[in-house]
Amino acid sequence: MIEAQGNAAFDGSFSIETERLDALARSWRAFGDSNPLFGAKASLVGGIDFSNSGATFEELAFNLDGYEISGQVDWREENQRRLSVRADMGAFDAQATAQLMGLLPDPNALANFKTVFPLAHSS
Repeated sequence: MIEAQGNAAFDGSFSIETERLDALARSWRAFGDSNPLFGAKASLVGGIDFSNSGATFEELAFNLDGYEISGQVDWREENQRRLSVRADMGAFDAQATAQLMGLLPDPNALANFKTVFPLAHSS
């Protein structure tokens, strides 16, 4: 813990590893008979910075069954809610693409998903 401008803050690193990615993803997504994440292994390491204005996850390294993604996520709630995501990845085969898409929440299943971050743009 550190103190930033009179508020508590945190600056550090983290590491997560799982051999049951399918079970983890069921926390936010339902799967039918076919779950592309069954048997998939994954790990995520990176730096983290929390403050009263938001959070930054930097130098992220995500490994999904041997496929690598690096990037950064910045979430702020200062004057307005803002989410910025940068991801760098190589070529994924069909199975790895299905696994990656299986990790994402289904925006059609969540009624308030589109109102969480109402202003969006892509570049």
